[in-house]
Amino acid sequence: MLVGDVALENVTKVSERGGQQAPTKKTEKGFSYGTAVGPEPVSATFEAVVEPATYSRLADVRNADEPFPVTVGVVSFGACRLDDLQIDQEASTTSHYSVRISVTQVREARTGTATLVVDATDGRGGSVFSGGSGATDPTLARSGTESPGTADWGVVDTVSDLAEEIGFA
Repeated sequence: MLVGDVALENVTKVSERGGQQAPTKKTEKGFSYGTAVGPEPVSATFEAVVEPATYSRLADVRNADEPFPVTVGVVSFGACRLDDLQIDQEASTTSHYSVRISVTQVREARTGTATLVVDATDGRGGSVFSGGSGATDPTLARSGTESPGTADWGVVDTVSDLAEEIGFA
């Protein structure tokens, strides 16, 4: 049983708790729970009897600035933080300490980059952008080959062209 790189041999109790993050207020009919509901970070508490040297190593884990793995009994976290490290020392027993360790799972987000490539031709080999807009970025230029009133709109037609076509302008 490990907390970071510290081995615990005399664990007497393990408890784990966690729940679900979900909206706490009323939601609209048709609300998509799949995008708003997810698990909360799981937390766990361990009780163990350790020697003073082991307690010192646990204190080093507490003072470190990086998440660490925990595997104790049924609890296994790839990365977690130490929320609390309590020690109880009885006067009659100086060779061992009773400790209580509380940890919480650290959830790390992953990021990535996607590239979107758009074919900006009219199908006949020519560009769909007009040079009269003064825009150097093609996403800001208006279509030079399509005009309002036609049923065949290109991807680059502006919102105002579309609004004119359906009668909102």
